[in-house]
This record gives sequence, C-alpha cells and structure tokens, in this order.
Amino acid sequence: MKKYILALSLVLISKETVLAQNTVGENGASFYSGVYRNIFLEAGYDKKDIDAKVDKAYYDLFDGPHKVYFEVGDSMA
Repeated sequence: MKKYILALSLVLISKETVLAQNTVGENGASFYSGVYRNIFLEAGYDKKDIDAKVDKAYYDLFDGPHKVYFEVGDSMA
C-alpha cells in the first residue's frame, strides 16, 4: 500500500517539494517561505529511496524515451 501511495503522490508533487526540509516557514505559510514538509520522510521512507523515485519520475517525464516534455524554441516547450 505504501508503494502505491508513493507512486501516485510523485505525480502530484514537484521534485523541489519532495526534497525540501521537514519544517514549515516562520509564518507557517510554505508558499512564502519556500520550505515544505517532506511527507514521505514522515511516513517512514528512507531519504535514499525517496530521492531515487523522484529522480526516476523526473527522468521519465523530461528526459526518457517516452518523455512528455519537448522544447520547441528558446522560450517554448
């Protein structure tokens, strides 16, 4: 069950969010501080496993043979 939740959540959470520290900003608003909770660490996953899954998801979406992101010009994709 944990693996299913992790795989589904990776689609919804950006790489920066997953790799951020496990604290909330001074005023409590992560949007303003840029510091987000790492819910996978809180759920008991190893940091190494989290990083590996995030890196694979990033590769699959942006660099892999079945990527969904294509650059068209200097400022378009």
